[in-house]
Amino acid sequence: MTDPGLYIEPLQKGDELKAISGTGSIGERMVIYSGKESELQNVQIAFIGVNEGRMSNENEGCALGAEAIRKSLYPLHLHSENVFMIDMGNIRPGHSLEDTHFALEMTSAYLIERNIVPIIIGGPDHCTLPLYRAFCRLERMTNILSVDPIFDIGDVDEETHSSNYLSKLIIHKPGFLFDYTNIGHQSYLVNAEMTKVMKRMLFQTMRLGEVNESISDTEPLVRNADLMCLDVRSVRMSDSPGHAHPLPNGLYAEQFCQLASYAGTNEKLACIAFFEYNPSYDDRAQSSQLIAQAVWCFLDGYSRRHKEDVLIDTERFIRYLVHTKENHDLVFYKSKITERWWLEVPYPPRDGNRFKKSHVLPCSYSDYLAACDHEIPDIWLQTYQKLS
Repeated sequence: MTDPGLYIEPLQKGDELKAISGTGSIGERMVIYSGKESELQNVQIAFIGVNEGRMSNENEGCALGAEAIRKSLYPLHLHSENVFMIDMGNIRPGHSLEDTHFALEMTSAYLIERNIVPIIIGGPDHCTLPLYRAFCRLERMTNILSVDPIFDIGDVDEETHSSNYLSKLIIHKPGFLFDYTNIGHQSYLVNAEMTKVMKRMLFQTMRLGEVNESISDTEPLVRNADLMCLDVRSVRMSDSPGHAHPLPNGLYAEQFCQLASYAGTNEKLACIAFFEYNPSYDDRAQSSQLIAQAVWCFLDGYSRRHKEDVLIDTERFIRYLVHTKENHDLVFYKSKITERWWLEVPYPPRDGNRFKKSHVLPCSYSDYLAACDHEIPDIWLQTYQKLS
């Protein structure tokens, strides 16, 4: 994979930012990338700014978001000492939008291949597309989770923009998308036909109202993600005004941070991005501080990652067998250490699956309770259909 120095502009004032961050701060511990590949040795987390605002649906100021987020992030104090971070600087804006996308794709693929988690800050959410392409370049099956108030499905024949990138992502060839999940969409902002499309594609969705009922039910969805992208517009305007078109309803700031914390503890998550932040509308740096605190929650969660494999470390799990009215035996697993839940979905019998017995995916305790009431969880049905 190509040296990322070709696509990155190192921070010009990184040392100055570190100097004013304070003792014991994230800034003090941050390594500032100067373009040398050797600086990436032993690094676990890499920050990348995206100074791109084109085709962002009149939110072009998001191109300036990375610098403001850094100013709010560097002074924060991370208590864990086992997280090693580097700030690589910003993606060089290309002559065309596709040039910028290509640079982000190549840089992210380089890092992911080396088990370094890129944290993307700034830029519009159509940059989800090059992040997905990075996984495709590595030929990795990918589960994407988007925290977004709308479904960004639009005319695939138009130029890529923030309201149609999902359509282009779905049809990308070669395709390595196994699952797509949306958390926090608001029904009155979503065309009913788009909801039907999401169901036909067997994509999972969780409305804002459902998130408000139980934020803990989002944890299994986040735990299943390889790539997670958070649109700052998903947060209510009173908690985060930093967008050209903020919304009166949305996630609370605490929920936004909780989702980031769940992402941090997800040992399979290989990339996370915070998009659409526009400092031009940010009253007293409220949104940049929120994003910085969400990043802190991710880093804190990352420091507590605990790798668990149901199929390998069987002695660390309690196995539950639930018999349903439909004569399906559902197999659940509960970790003895973290108390997290998993659900086993068998591969449908066919020649291509003869060496594959089952697929294990994260689930919630409420899924187990539903099965005990003789209801087959939706997540089981959707996954079984995808494996067919």
